[in-house]
Amino acid sequence: MFILLISISAPLLANDKVVLCIENQQETSLFESLVDTVLLSAQQAGLTVQFVRLPWLRCQLLVKSGEIHGLLLMIKTPERELEFAFPNQSDYILQYEYPLFVKRNGLYDTESLKSQSMFHKDKSFNISAYRAIRKVGLSAPFGYISYQFLEQQNLLSPFHTDLDTALKLIKNERLDGFVIARDIANELLKIGDNAEKLRLTSGSVMKKYLYAPMNLDYYQKNKVQVSSFWRALHDNRPKR
Repeated sequence: MFILLISISAPLLANDKVVLCIENQQETSLFESLVDTVLLSAQQAGLTVQFVRLPWLRCQLLVKSGEIHGLLLMIKTPERELEFAFPNQSDYILQYEYPLFVKRNGLYDTESLKSQSMFHKDKSFNISAYRAIRKVGLSAPFGYISYQFLEQQNLLSPFHTDLDTALKLIKNERLDGFVIARDIANELLKIGDNAEKLRLTSGSVMKKYLYAPMNLDYYQKNKVQVSSFWRALHDNRPKR
């Protein structure tokens, strides 16, 4: 999948070209499908698209400053709605589940007979049950809503690591689990010995809708086209 990169310097002018930032993480089949959806939806809204691949926090900063028009994908929160323009809740692009990577056959492997369940019958996260068997704590990508959730619930481990390091810590029982989007996790299970040593919980720590938020000023100047783009993104969203 080829992603066009552009230089970032002065704020972008409002026109029929929209520049979107995507986190420079591992590509998945869902990601490729999403890019196709964006291109189709933009065309239907009378827009052309350019993509930029950057770290997640830098994507956010550049969209807030107006150097990039928008980003993919983001969970809506009251705090973020003060910094970005979001569509109505019904115009989401995807719903992500965020399960846990845990050590296979370990204490937190909910598929293992010797493990206590950390999830309710509806597969939502049972915080009290996890706290009762907690050893080290959990982690998630820094700057993500999942990380903020763990921090708010006082469930974070003392190890603030990247994904690759976190998976090694889980294998060596130095981290209880790592919260990650299921689609990304399924791709990671295909790499190395991950499938042999790790398991993805069937329950999820959270489920969230994801959107394509825009810079506030850009949205105000292009409400009709952006709103049309958002509706098209929802209508054309990848079927899962």
